[in-house]
Amino acid sequence: MTALWTATLGSTVLFSQAVFENLQVLAPDTSRSELNRMMLENLDGLGLPRQQNEGCLFCHVGDMEAPTETWDFASDEKVAKRKARVMMAMVQDINQRHLEQLVDRLAPRLSVTCVTCHAGRTDPRPLPDVLWAAYQAGGITVAVDRYRELWNRYFGSDAYDFRVGVLRQLSLRLVEAGAYTDALAMADANVESYPDSPVARQSRLLILLEQAVNAGGAAAALTAFDRMRQSDEDAVISLSLLDALGWRLSRRDQTAEALRVFERNVSLFPDDWRVWPMRSGSAATASDRSRCSRSG
Repeated sequence: MTALWTATLGSTVLFSQAVFENLQVLAPDTSRSELNRMMLENLDGLGLPRQQNEGCLFCHVGDMEAPTETWDFASDEKVAKRKARVMMAMVQDINQRHLEQLVDRLAPRLSVTCVTCHAGRTDPRPLPDVLWAAYQAGGITVAVDRYRELWNRYFGSDAYDFRVGVLRQLSLRLVEAGAYTDALAMADANVESYPDSPVARQSRLLILLEQAVNAGGAAAALTAFDRMRQSDEDAVISLSLLDALGWRLSRRDQTAEALRVFERNVSLFPDDWRVWPMRSGSAATASDRSRCSRSG
C-alpha cells in the first residue's frame, strides 16, 4: 500500500491525500484518516518508533536519508510487509467472523489488534521460545545475553513474562536434555535477576540434585542435599526441594529412586501432609498425587 506523504507533525504521520496503491487486505476506498490510524496502531503494537516515520521502514522500502515522499510504499520487497498483510487478514477474520459468534460479550467488546499478540515487540513469540531459539542457535552464552538484553529493554512492560518461574522451567528443560552446566548458567541468570527469591535459589539447587542423581542415583542426591542444608539452610526449603525432585523422578518412571527421596522428605517433615506421596511405602493414590502436585 502507499500514499503521497507530505507532512509529519511531531511523531504522528499524516497523509496529504488518499492515493493508495497495492491495497490487498484493506478496502480500496479506505480513507486517509483510517489508514493513518491503522498504520499508527501497527507501529504501537510492534513497539516501532513513530518519529520521522522510522518505524515504517520495518515493512516499507525507503531510506531515512531520503525524503519520505520518495519512499516506495507500494513495494512488496520486504518479507515483513508480506507477513504483515497475512497478519492483518487474520486479525480481520478473527474480529469479523470468530469473535462475532461469541454470546454474552462484555462491553466494550474486545477486538484483536497487533498488540494482542505482539505486546509492543516485533517478535510475538513468548520468552521461553525466544530464549530456546537463541540457545539452539548459539549456546547458553547467547541465550543468557539475549535474556539480559530483553530484560533491560522490556522489563516492567507487558511485552514478555519475566516472572521467576520462566527461567526456572527453561533451566529444567536443559536438565532434561542432559545439559547440566548450561542449566546452571540459566539458573544463575535467574538468581541474578531475582536474588531474594527462594524459587530462583531453590531452582539452582534442584539442578544440582538432578546432576547428582544422574551421577549416582538418589543416594548421591540425598548426600548432596544434606550438604546443602548444612551450608546454606536459609536457601533451602527442604519440603519443596525434595518434593520437586521426587516428582521429577516419578514422572521419568524412576519409581524406586522417587520413593527414596519422598521417604527422606517424610522423615524430615512427618506431620506435613504435603510430604505424603505414598502410603505404607506404596505408590501414591490418585488423591495423594493430586495434593502433592498442587503443593509443588
